[in-house]
Amino acid sequence: MRRRIRNTVEFILACIGLGVIWCIPTGVAFAMARGLGALFYRLLRKRRKIAVDNLLQTGVAATPKEAERIAKASFRHFAVLAVESLKIMPKVVPETCDTFFAYEVPQETLDFVRNSPHGALCISAHHGNWELLGRAFSFDKRMTAIARAANNPMVQRLIDRYKKTRNMDILEKESPDRFGILRALKSGSLVAILADQFNWSRTYAIQNDFMGLPTRTITTPARLHLATRCPIFVGTCVRVAPGRFRIIAEAPMTYAAAPGESKDDLVRRITDDINRCLERFIRLYPEQYLWAHRRWRPL
Repeated sequence: MRRRIRNTVEFILACIGLGVIWCIPTGVAFAMARGLGALFYRLLRKRRKIAVDNLLQTGVAATPKEAERIAKASFRHFAVLAVESLKIMPKVVPETCDTFFAYEVPQETLDFVRNSPHGALCISAHHGNWELLGRAFSFDKRMTAIARAANNPMVQRLIDRYKKTRNMDILEKESPDRFGILRALKSGSLVAILADQFNWSRTYAIQNDFMGLPTRTITTPARLHLATRCPIFVGTCVRVAPGRFRIIAEAPMTYAAAPGESKDDLVRRITDDINRCLERFIRLYPEQYLWAHRRWRPL
């Protein structure tokens, strides 16, 4: 009963928040989001400390003052990201893509997304606006996004209604359908996975380096690639100005075992390569990464 009351209260608050955002001008909504992000930075002391410590340990910030600046900017970024999903996302349609996006993408990648009937793995991180990255690619090729459902089912239904996107399917991370991803790849879809966190399954995680520090990383993209031979794309979508974004992606990556290389070693090599790509994006735009997550924990 207590859980039901809590869910109902959260749902009502979410509806009020959505209504306010929809009713106010976009510029005002962004200003409010930046203010809320700065407020959360002050109030969420534990998360603030995690973010600052992560920035210093990875060497992205050289001094505590610089770490605090980047961490605060990161909190603001994620508050603005929530507003973008409501105010910008509905305006992004095939006819307006050139208005919102600039592309730093190899022609080989664009050709595959636009012309190939085969599936591919689209790997990104909690960096920039990954939802807009998926939306932009979904106009050329069907997209299946792997996402974690909200703890509150009422809020999740609300999210699904507001974020419903044509040519895109959502597959829950904890879905009992063990073969949903394989079916999507074999049907020719792009499968989007955020691979910078490890809370999928310890069975499919390895100990390796990320941003120069040992941690554990999911190997799901590597294992899916070896099972299906679908190429791997690593990309991000970063904000360069209000309502303006740059999509950055690598060339398609495919792998075969070297002489004497075991499957486990090949999985590690693929996973390491994915991490190096994500690191490059994060170091270019550190203010747009989720530093407040406890990413660096031993296996």
